[in-house]
Amino acid sequence: MDAAATLEESWQVLLSTLEALDFDDVSCDLPKWPHGRAPSLAGWSRQGEDRSQDCWHVSIPLHAGELVVGELQLDRELAKGRLLFQFSSLLDTLIPPLEKQLARFHAAQETGPAEDESSLRTRTLPSNLLAGDWEA
Repeated sequence: MDAAATLEESWQVLLSTLEALDFDDVSCDLPKWPHGRAPSLAGWSRQGEDRSQDCWHVSIPLHAGELVVGELQLDRELAKGRLLFQFSSLLDTLIPPLEKQLARFHAAQETGPAEDESSLRTRTLPSNLLAGDWEA
């Protein structure tokens, strides 16, 4: 997933992976963006199945550097088979690349006028910004 060039590509990889692992709903809430210009990351919900209301839900905070900018929300029916892997390993693989792209998008909005995501593909930020090593 590190190879994803944009925030949208990172989001699509995450959605595809969670769909393949039989999750039922995935959404992203990003309420803390500057100037009211939060990126649009459309959620996903499994269609065509009569699902019960019995499910487990997890909310995962999303960071842009040290700042919590929102949360990822996942749902999966309790009646489904067990996950055959450690859930934390999945998160360790999927979340950091998404957060890296969120940090790039957030930093660009903090430092300049409105930019579309295509202009962020070629922007190179100092490594200390991506690591969250700056003073507020």
